[in-house]
Amino acid sequence: MPTLIHQQLETQRHSFVHMIHTRRPQGSSRNKVTVVFDGYPAGFGADLSSGHVQILYSCDITADDRIKQIVQKSILKKNIIVVTNDRAIQYAVRALGAKVISVESFLQKINKSASSGSVDSQRNQSGLKKNISNREKQHINLELEDLWLKKKSNKKNKRDE
Repeated sequence: MPTLIHQQLETQRHSFVHMIHTRRPQGSSRNKVTVVFDGYPAGFGADLSSGHVQILYSCDITADDRIKQIVQKSILKKNIIVVTNDRAIQYAVRALGAKVISVESFLQKINKSASSGSVDSQRNQSGLKKNISNREKQHINLELEDLWLKKKSNKKNKRDE
């Protein structure tokens, strides 16, 4: 029978994973999240993985070492963001090519997504998105810049004629 401390730890882990599922701090549901917990999974509630969230347990090594292994084995290291305040891990994963954000920044992102809702879920009655992703904003800005520069160039050419 699991001890109270293990029950509390598993409850905290479950709550954390649930928060990631519901608030999607990674943006699109196509972006995968891997959570690494120290130790072994408890007998109950151990399989929290589903869909876009993968749960790993470090087992015989530390979670820090497991995170380094994951980054090192990854083909697209630049697409990995490690959430940690541990400076040793920050230096190690940055040296391998991954990005790092602090726990505070991560929590702010979670709180921001909770207050605004996910992009996928916010649609008006016509079915159009109310909010758009930063990538979409950047694309729109580039298109508008091209149009503006073409229009400005056309006006200048007409004046020169």
